[in-house]
Amino acid sequence: MRVQGRWLLGTNSLVNISQVKSAVQMQSLLGAEKKLHKSFCQYRPWMSAVDSLHELQELDECPSSGLLNKDHKRIDLMRGLFSDAYGMSEVSSYQTGFQMMLSNDAGFKQNVETHEASLNLILKSSMGSRFSQVVQEVNLVTSDSGSIEDLRLHGSGFSTHKYRGGIFISAPRYHMGVFENTLNLTHELGHQVLMLLQCCDDLIKNFERKTVYSVVRREDRPAIMSFHAMVAVAYMIEWLLIAPDELNQYVSKERRGKRLLGLVNDLEVALLTIKTFALTQLGHEICREFTGLLALAKENLPMESMEQAVG
Repeated sequence: MRVQGRWLLGTNSLVNISQVKSAVQMQSLLGAEKKLHKSFCQYRPWMSAVDSLHELQELDECPSSGLLNKDHKRIDLMRGLFSDAYGMSEVSSYQTGFQMMLSNDAGFKQNVETHEASLNLILKSSMGSRFSQVVQEVNLVTSDSGSIEDLRLHGSGFSTHKYRGGIFISAPRYHMGVFENTLNLTHELGHQVLMLLQCCDDLIKNFERKTVYSVVRREDRPAIMSFHAMVAVAYMIEWLLIAPDELNQYVSKERRGKRLLGLVNDLEVALLTIKTFALTQLGHEICREFTGLLALAKENLPMESMEQAVG
């Protein structure tokens, strides 16, 4: 199935995403070089943390060996840095804070296996080029208490402007959580792409600060955060529409249909909410893309899901 878009959705969006990403990352790279008085070979996510560059530059000497961060030495370094200098809890999306999951923490092996299977599915799909273009690191996290029981059952994660290009995430706390984990990863991909676009466009005019309903948190949040929620939902819908057949080994047809129906309803509510704001031209274009996605998703809802919705 082909999803159409210019800025966020579909394979055609990759041109604009790549151009924006290159410009934003170059600005961060040059800023880090100027502040630290040294040269770097390429942009790394830590260079977005303009107030913590001196502390986080240690990460450049211990690069990740792959997309999924499994390097024990780097994980240990990040856990220390983010606890002391960076304060990971400050950008936590939930009441319980996060810390890097160590290789000897309970659940590390299962998290790695779940993420490897999930990333394999995403990277082989039509969303794979966007994911590999935007995301440099996937970092496994646990709760600040060290217990995975304090994390959400279906997985927890976040992205932050202070570490653009790096996702922090935990896998669902049950066997075969690959299905939900792919949704969590594509959710974060949406945040990552929108953060890049935010660096060159306000999206919402006059920096409107009033709070509006967020379809992710189910509560009122600042308008731009509700815009982020809309994008995350749209990316999860696109994933369910284009995911390879191999995903079906991790989820029943009924469960997949219910998830799609719930996300379609969420996107419809989000669009109605966001369109009440004074948007920039790009903000309007994104909403038009999502309106098209919504129509496509409704056309492809499984019949049993539609019957449940009517009933």
